[in-house]
Amino acid sequence: LLSLSAMDSGDVKLNLERVELFEFAKACYERLDYLAHERGIKFEFKKETDEELYVMADLDMMNMVISNFLSNAIKYGKEKAVVSVSSSGSNVVFKIMNDGDTIELKKIWDLFYKQDKVRTDRMGSNGVGLAVNKSILELHKAKFGAESRAGETTFWFEMKKAK
Repeated sequence: LLSLSAMDSGDVKLNLERVELFEFAKACYERLDYLAHERGIKFEFKKETDEELYVMADLDMMNMVISNFLSNAIKYGKEKAVVSVSSSGSNVVFKIMNDGDTIELKKIWDLFYKQDKVRTDRMGSNGVGLAVNKSILELHKAKFGAESRAGETTFWFEMKKAK
């Protein structure tokens, strides 16, 4: 929480490196694939272009963002999740979709907010992950958001392509 407070106050310096987002996302998943297998969630990775999609990012922070999104897809998905990375003009777009229940989007980025307070399992939630993601993505000057409709929830962020 101290680092979240530091991020929100602007006291954190980013250690930016050039990273290929699709390969980085796959590497983040490899550290969590045992949980996906344990919960029966099948992941699919899609790259919407043949070009390498580089962004400038703090690797530790971006690892936290992508790992939070992946672990949420594992926690709340039913059978599958799809990670896609694409090009949109001068930006790179990361999306992760899971087939879980529809969620209420109003407060999901708020610290300590949990959609279902009675839901408990060994991957329990403390309501911090998406608030951390929000702060990190804001530090990276990324656009981000979420969409949820019957049987499908998607989280996304968009960053400038690295030169």
